[in-house]
Amino acid sequence: MRKFLLLLLWAGLGSVFAAKPVVQYDFNGKTGLPAKALKGKAEFVQGIRGQALKLADSTLTIPCPKKVTPAEGTVAFWMKPVNWDSTKDEFLFFLRSDSKEKNGRFIFYKYSGKTGLGTTFYFGNPNGKHGTSYCYAATRRKDDMKQGEWIFAAATWSKKANLIRVYLNGKEVCSYECKAQMFNWNFGDFILNPRPFGKPNRSYKTAFDLLRFYSEPLSEKELKKIYEEESKPVLEIPIESSKPTFLTIPVMKNPPKIDGNFVDTEWLSAAKMGGFIELRNPRLQIDPDTEAFMGTDKKNLYFCFVGKIPGATSLKNIQTKRDSDVYTDDAYEIYLRPPHMDMGFYQGIFNYGGAIFDTCNSRKEWNGKWTIKNGIYEGHWICEIANLLSKKILSGNSISAVTDSWNRILFSLPFPLPECRTEHGSLISDSVNRAHSDG
Repeated sequence: MRKFLLLLLWAGLGSVFAAKPVVQYDFNGKTGLPAKALKGKAEFVQGIRGQALKLADSTLTIPCPKKVTPAEGTVAFWMKPVNWDSTKDEFLFFLRSDSKEKNGRFIFYKYSGKTGLGTTFYFGNPNGKHGTSYCYAATRRKDDMKQGEWIFAAATWSKKANLIRVYLNGKEVCSYECKAQMFNWNFGDFILNPRPFGKPNRSYKTAFDLLRFYSEPLSEKELKKIYEEESKPVLEIPIESSKPTFLTIPVMKNPPKIDGNFVDTEWLSAAKMGGFIELRNPRLQIDPDTEAFMGTDKKNLYFCFVGKIPGATSLKNIQTKRDSDVYTDDAYEIYLRPPHMDMGFYQGIFNYGGAIFDTCNSRKEWNGKWTIKNGIYEGHWICEIANLLSKKILSGNSISAVTDSWNRILFSLPFPLPECRTEHGSLISDSVNRAHSDG
């Protein structure tokens, strides 16, 4: 990202991956499947991005994606042993294909601790037309999975390469060369947290997040990139330890015209924020001439940035497509965390040409419904933005009504002042910590 003044929080940019999953389950407060898919009870807990699904003596049936076949593919997910680790004697199954074919097997699981084996991927049809055979890849370490720690687990299979592979935290940990017939069968529905062999201990609890299927085998480089992007914590700025500043988002009787032409009277009743400070020195006042505004008419949220352009600086404005690398241009940025989100955020980045990069919990598949207009007046870049409100939460193309205390509302501006320029530094303002509506 080119250089930024930030209000309150800097978090990682949306992830950009080489391959797109056929399907992904975020488990952000819901299974994403019909109620009958869940057998038993589920609990939603803090996950990698938003909420995760915690299961014990419960299962979740996931339909096999149409483009995912035994010929080649990838399954990847985040998991956390809640009350167990790799040393436990019992088998623990994470994912299984409930194939309708006799003895067709796809099981991703933890082997019994007594054997010394660890994470295992069992794949193929052990009793097929070509005789009895099977393939499995297993680690031989007892410390693969530690209680209370999130693990990014993935398995890939490829008929072309005659290989199955297991990855933990983006690194290949084991593989197995299979016979061609191992790939000649059909998947059934997938079962998350299925019952293992024998008489399992179903008191063991596991949390799952960001489960996804791909129609091709991802490489170690691709999986490492996913792991590195998603394992980055949301950076909490040091000013969190200071007393928070509360700001009321006013209900504006007359909503502003979104045209890129800042008119004082249109934004007179909006909340006004200034006093931007440097991220690495969060008590330093920087530029009182740079301001951000926010308001609502109960139908939309309205934002306005008025950013002073340093000296003779010209705006970098190259990106034109939705969800392209807009963050490499000079850009304004908004982070929103509504009341239902304990962690994570909704993000929108906008350049001078009106190109948009937006994400939900760092996933750019989410697209908000933004209206953006820009203008330049007397050495200031003016950006006016609106986003449609819904009654409950930020959804595919709307943002929730501001009817409760919001956990965080964040803004960023495109460049620091000349005297505060740093190669990698971000700048932040101490104007708002929480915001709520007075309507």
